[in-house]
Amino acid sequence: MPVCVSCILAQTLGWEELAAKGDDALARGRYREANEYLSAALAELQGASQPDARWAPVLNSLGAARHFAGDFETAERLFRQALGLWEQSGKTKQNVANVLFNLGQSEYLHGNYVGAELSLKQSLAITEDLHPKNGPYVASTLDWLGIVYTSEAKYTEAEQTLSRPWPFCATHRARAVSIWRTA
Repeated sequence: MPVCVSCILAQTLGWEELAAKGDDALARGRYREANEYLSAALAELQGASQPDARWAPVLNSLGAARHFAGDFETAERLFRQALGLWEQSGKTKQNVANVLFNLGQSEYLHGNYVGAELSLKQSLAITEDLHPKNGPYVASTLDWLGIVYTSEAKYTEAEQTLSRPWPFCATHRARAVSIWRTA
């Protein structure tokens, strides 16, 4: 009989600790471990409450774990759930921009270029409102949007979009631009 690791974890740790351990595993590239912890955190939340804003960061991180495991369909579903909860709760616009960015990446890698373009454009609009136009958040969103445009054979848009982050890249060469965003 297979052991349910998520069940054991949920019995010994609270959802917040499970989520923190899941985020740590995610940051270390241990996606299977992240999936176990975050699934257990979500199960703990589901047993204790109706969906609310506390669920959104767990759903977003679990979506990231599924994304990195190559399960883009599940990742998209989880990102959409997180997005809906953050939009309902009125939480920070940055959370909404982050999950739209993540959703756009999964949609792109799943072959849904139209959806990816829409998600990334929405993320970019929020991000440009919140951050400097030549900063890393805007640059990484523009980079992904340019990749989507290239895949859609929208070469003029791709060239215009991909040329915008260059001032940032030229002045921050030693600094890595994050390609994944958490809450």
